[in-house]
Amino acid sequence: MLPLALVAAIVLAALPARSQTTPTIRVATVPFEAGAEPYYAAAAGIFQKAGLNVQIISISSGAAISAAVVGGGAEIGFSNIVSLASAHDAGVPIVIIAPASRYLTKVPQTALIVAKSSAVNAAKDLNGKIVAVNGLRSIAEIGADAWLDQNGGNSAAVHFVEMTNGAIGDAVASGRVAAGIVSEPELTAALANTRVLGWAYDAIGKQFALSAWFTTSAWAHAHPDLIERYVTAMAETARWANTHQAESAKVLEAQEGVHVTAATKRVVYAEKLDVTEMQASIDAAARYKVIRSNFPAAELLF
Repeated sequence: MLPLALVAAIVLAALPARSQTTPTIRVATVPFEAGAEPYYAAAAGIFQKAGLNVQIISISSGAAISAAVVGGGAEIGFSNIVSLASAHDAGVPIVIIAPASRYLTKVPQTALIVAKSSAVNAAKDLNGKIVAVNGLRSIAEIGADAWLDQNGGNSAAVHFVEMTNGAIGDAVASGRVAAGIVSEPELTAALANTRVLGWAYDAIGKQFALSAWFTTSAWAHAHPDLIERYVTAMAETARWANTHQAESAKVLEAQEGVHVTAATKRVVYAEKLDVTEMQASIDAAARYKVIRSNFPAAELLF
């Protein structure tokens, strides 16, 4: 999480000259790279260019962010597609307004890891064991479920616990949990004392939408101009982050407090919404009973 002084500097950098007439938008996001676009947009002047006043709030999981947005603690939030599908399935009035991170098998940023000395060498070895994820009934847990079942394990025999992304590596290395799903940039640091058991998200698909920016349907309908500005800013931020990794690494290091190396696999951001890529996550959520029934991804869009 950013120091308060740096957060203040970033927020002030995002304030345009017309701030007296433009309300502040509170944007809630996770403290790892998949949700780093608001920090990039502030640092690169993209929010200012779009005429947006943004206060960035760091929250540990997509499910908790959903609760904050629906409860009025933030106007816009970041979440994985599975958590958003779960909210939609439960009748929560949320809508996706912009894409965020994508999963590409050629640059995987998330892995199922075990301790270097662990006796776990195959999916079946995790039966009856504890696996840590950064959000229960989220894309992380579903990815682990799918990988286990596709590789000879039994997801129903695994017990999942929730931890922050930054804490999972140490928990795995110390043996407090048998395995964990960890995302970059913490993954590179965690691999000093752990090893990759499998690239879990490959079991969902080789290319699919992982996450998105969302709000409540009521706020979206009441603020179409601000929605348009935010969508435009995220598209520009995605292009900037995908092509300016040296610059974005400095912002990420300040945000995360971790060193981004040449070996760190960087997040790929989507520049436009693709319902086909979103559908893979929803299908997996239905398969593992995280949602009651499948539905078209287009139902989530504003």
